[in-house]
Amino acid sequence: MIKAWLIAGLALILPHFLAGPVHAEAGKRVALMLEHDSAAPYTNMLREGLARAGRDFGLAGSVVVATDDDDQEEAFRRAAQENDLVIVATDNMHEILRNNAANFRRKKFGVIDAGIRAPNVSCVTFADEQAACLAGAAAAMLAKARGAGAIGWLSGMDTPAMRSLFSGFSACAEMTMPDIRVAQAIAGSFTDSGAAAEKAAQLAGTASVIALAAGAANPAAAKAIRDSKALVICLDAWQPDLAPGKTVAGITKAVDRAIWQLCEDFAKDRFRAKEIVIYDLANKGVGLAGFDDKGKYPDISRRVSELKREIENGNIALRSMRQRTLCDCLD
Repeated sequence: MIKAWLIAGLALILPHFLAGPVHAEAGKRVALMLEHDSAAPYTNMLREGLARAGRDFGLAGSVVVATDDDDQEEAFRRAAQENDLVIVATDNMHEILRNNAANFRRKKFGVIDAGIRAPNVSCVTFADEQAACLAGAAAAMLAKARGAGAIGWLSGMDTPAMRSLFSGFSACAEMTMPDIRVAQAIAGSFTDSGAAAEKAAQLAGTASVIALAAGAANPAAAKAIRDSKALVICLDAWQPDLAPGKTVAGITKAVDRAIWQLCEDFAKDRFRAKEIVIYDLANKGVGLAGFDDKGKYPDISRRVSELKREIENGNIALRSMRQRTLCDCLD
């Protein structure tokens, strides 16, 4: 009798043990909504975060691309009807979610890079002005070391996120080198390669170090300045091949981790409704990658490390130009 009981018990337990952990939301559907399907680092990291979450938590993930030429609001509504969690990560989609979340109260929504406080919405945003500050300080000191007096910043569009990044970049450049000149150009689109290349070439006429924040148009911008003396700082991820031999740093933000965290909270039944989680230097959600990795600029690197500690300790306060929340109105 005892032997039979043990065999029966093992038959019940072993399949679950061998199958690995069972999650509360296993098999649920998750959609990531994008406005373009380019191979830009930001988009790639979003996809990677979703794919990893799907593997880790047994979620069925899909990517929905709704461009400006599509009916984006209708695409969002369809995704909300067909999925259990919908994650948005771009400006237009933030607005659409704000206007529609109350119509799908039984569904969950995740937001990357904006804040919407609502009973069925959880958000992760970034204090990437902190990382941009480090990049601005490094750029200013590099320019001075090269005998130059100007650095540059290229934005794809004039958005709150871009303003916040440029504000941190310019503030710390001027704090580190008060007589540095910081030039800014705006391409008008994150996908217009021609406009980004034209603006980058203009900046390269005077700027010794240029931060490229033109999204999917960054490769064209980098190509336009490859024959100049300008060094390059990239955005979203460390991309040494963006301008081979000339890329000195990357302003990074862990959007893949943010996607994964939203999915983990959902899968483990601990969805953070109405909460806005901020990724910053202290929790390694943003950072400055690649700079001085071969010890080329030890004095500059030391000053950047000191500045990082000052920010993490709260001794340097940087102003965010982002809208901290798009809405508190869906209760």
